Amino acid sequence: MSWYENTIVQEDLKMISQQDLPYDNFFGRNVLVTGATGMLASYLVDFFIFLNKTQNAKINIFVLARSKNKIADRFGKAVNDQYFHSVIQDIVNPIILPNISSIDYIFHAAGNASAQAMRNSPVSIWTANVIGMHNVLELARVSNATQVHFFSTREVYGNQLTNKTRLTENDFGVLDPLNPRAVYPESKLASESLMAAYKKQFGQAFTISRIAHSYGPGMSITNDGRIMSDLIGNVVRHENISLISSGQSERAFLYIADAIAGILHIVLKGGNGQAYNLSNEDQPIKIVDLARKLSTLFAEKHLRVTFISSDQSGYSSIPRVALDSSKLEKIGWHKRISLDSGLRRTVQSFEIEGIK
Repeated sequence: MSWYENTIVQEDLKMISQQDLPYDNFFGRNVLVTGATGMLASYLVDFFIFLNKTQNAKINIFVLARSKNKIADRFGKAVNDQYFHSVIQDIVNPIILPNISSIDYIFHAAGNASAQAMRNSPVSIWTANVIGMHNVLELARVSNATQVHFFSTREVYGNQLTNKTRLTENDFGVLDPLNPRAVYPESKLASESLMAAYKKQFGQAFTISRIAHSYGPGMSITNDGRIMSDLIGNVVRHENISLISSGQSERAFLYIADAIAGILHIVLKGGNGQAYNLSNEDQPIKIVDLARKLSTLFAEKHLRVTFISSDQSGYSSIPRVALDSSKLEKIGWHKRISLDSGLRRTVQSFEIEGIK
């Protein structure tokens, strides 16, 4: 069974489809999703498959990833559909699409945000973000694409030099470019700047989502290094919930269905050349409290919270400041899934898949 057939995923896709959005803008169009086997990108592909199956949308979905096997594993029998097209290549190479000469919408999600990659292969993060973005924008330029959407990050805001408690899209801080981990936010910033340059020079339309700590079905739960991935992995594998710090850092987590709905609001209702914060600040939580919450929510697994000493977490050391998502809310987006519900749905989805 593919993730698309997972009952939790199907419920999420139905919820997204009920948003007040002009999805018919995509009908009969050519849509490219890069990094398509990643968590958010694959859910977006699932949604386009859902529109094709439930509304006869006839969206040509071009799915770009480096591994043919990963595409087959993630999307199952959908890869044989006449509207599903696999594009097997690295985003750092010029993009070559099968059977067509142009594309209408591009969702650029290729890249790696795992803490493991930031420790072990930081150059690949830079090349995927910056060179990959150049390749995406060149394809958009020659195709006269309707819009490019970029999956960016809250980390572009860097360290704040003020006492602000919430960050709008006009606020920026500072980053230390010589910190090896800075390769992630710095390359995301460079990618955003390149998009603005293409709009200025070539008139290329674009939008950006600055995403904060998304999670949900299909997320990586093995050797990822991000805190939610690590903790969900512990729960799914019936392991004690392990923290490699005191857990006093605070995070605010956004369930995947709300994230995808936010991205689609930005693309279909957002302003050209605009960035939008995409986060759930209703339920900020300390990591140690998240661990305890998971232990309580899944009490039948009898999991304890344990602490492991380590100086190699790879987690961001930038103090967290809440993101203000009011700009996105003004165009109709709002969160629907609580933290407790999202955690239950995520673990249940893995149990349905039989993944450990």
